[in-house]
Amino acid sequence: DNMLSANEKSGERDRWNVIASEKSGIDAQATAYGITTEKTDYDTAFQTLATYLNNGTTWASGIPNWIADANLSVNTAIDGTTYRSKWKGYYDAKTALLNAIYAKAKVLADNAQGSANTALTNAATAQATASNAATAASNAQTSANTANSAISDMTSDDKVTAQEKQAMK
Repeated sequence: DNMLSANEKSGERDRWNVIASEKSGIDAQATAYGITTEKTDYDTAFQTLATYLNNGTTWASGIPNWIADANLSVNTAIDGTTYRSKWKGYYDAKTALLNAIYAKAKVLADNAQGSANTALTNAATAQATASNAATAASNAQTSANTANSAISDMTSDDKVTAQEKQAMK
């Protein structure tokens, strides 16, 4: 209807407050994940919307002119198509950035899971190797004990009997 009415402005102000308050967090996530293109598009779309809502004057901070406290009670003539397209541009850019953040986080999570799976496999292999080594050591100890016992028996009487000779073969 090409009019931003006083009745509509409080809802638009609420919508502005939401996007303004979430912006720094979204930007921080994008920066942390090294996402630059979509972040630039998002920041540009936000600034474009803010400037539009600021009656075309470059917006720097605070509440844009059309939805500022001083103008909440008055109707503002707008181009409805342009108004909707500025909001759509913002939401499209935000969605693209959030999708890029999600995709990057998923790649990192998948890589971490792969590393964890590899570590688990390596730990299981190491455990099996250690168990096999422990079994081999136990068998070697048993053989050594048997040999020591046989030697002790052979040398206990200072004579090597025929049976003892046969056992040494």
